[in-house]
Amino acid sequence: PLKANETIFGVPSRRGAPGRGAVGVVPSFRTDPAAGLGRPLLAGVVRVYQPDSQGNLTLLGEDHIRHTPKDETARLDIGKAFDIVAARRQTHFRRISNRFYEPACEITPRNHKDQPVTVEVREPVNGSWEVLESSFPAKKFNAFTLEFDVPVPANGTAKLTYRVRVTD
Repeated sequence: PLKANETIFGVPSRRGAPGRGAVGVVPSFRTDPAAGLGRPLLAGVVRVYQPDSQGNLTLLGEDHIRHTPKDETARLDIGKAFDIVAARRQTHFRRISNRFYEPACEITPRNHKDQPVTVEVREPVNGSWEVLESSFPAKKFNAFTLEFDVPVPANGTAKLTYRVRVTD
C-alpha cells in the first residue's frame, strides 16, 4: 500500500533567496480496508524496506509515527533522496504598494532515477495570498503554504514556475 514515488521537497530559504537541496522521501499510506489495513496503528517506529536485485531486503529508512486512526493517512519521513535534487530561485519581485507585492519563483527538480517520480513541492507564503499563475495546479496546503505536485520523468528534469500576489 505504500506510494513509493511520493516525495516532498523543501529548501529552507529566506524570502527570495535561492536554494538548492536534497528532496525528502516521504511515503504515505492509508489505514483503510482498501489499502489492506482497515485498523488503527499505535504510535511507534515504522521501518521501510525494499528488495534489492537479489531479493534481499534493504532498509530504506525509518520514522516514528503517532497514533493513527483507522481510515486516515500516515506519512513517514524516511530521509533524503540521493538521486532527486532540486533548485529554487526567485525570478521576479514587484512591490505594488506598501501592502501588496508579487514574487515569482522557479523550482527545478531533477530526477536521476530510472523511473518517474512525483515531487510534492511546498512553498511558504507569508500573509494573505493569491496564486496569479503557475505551470502546475496549485493547492492550498494550509494558510501559509502553497503545494504543487510536479511529475518528473525518469532521468529528467521538470520546471515549476509560479507567481503570487501577497498582502502583508
